[in-house]
Amino acid sequence: MKPQKSASLVASAVNLITAQRLGRRVCSECKEPEDIPKQALIEAGVAPEEVDQYVCQRGTGCSVCNDTGYKGRVGIYQVMPMFEEIREMVLAGANTAEIKRESMRLGVKTMRQSALLKLKEGVTSFEEVLRCTVADD
Repeated sequence: MKPQKSASLVASAVNLITAQRLGRRVCSECKEPEDIPKQALIEAGVAPEEVDQYVCQRGTGCSVCNDTGYKGRVGIYQVMPMFEEIREMVLAGANTAEIKRESMRLGVKTMRQSALLKLKEGVTSFEEVLRCTVADD
């Protein structure tokens, strides 16, 4: 199959692209605030003006979570609708880095951003954010 033909097939057939990871959920029975340096949060991808809104949690370990500090899983997602701009880029033969930049410009949240939201909500730990995701370009 010729490259242009396959790009045309992808561009016309795909409506949405999604990726998922399962992160560990902080145990609700033994979770407590964890002091993460502001600079570490910023380096992980938190906007400097939002850093003070983060109250990070960690599990200390208890009989409910078998002393792990985690109980259950939480989905971390990246969902990219096939915007017309992305469709045109695929047809033009754009590389993945270019498509990623454009999708972020269009408002698609990366896996790291999704995980950081779970951190902000107190659902998972900073350690788990770093374990499950890679830093955004």
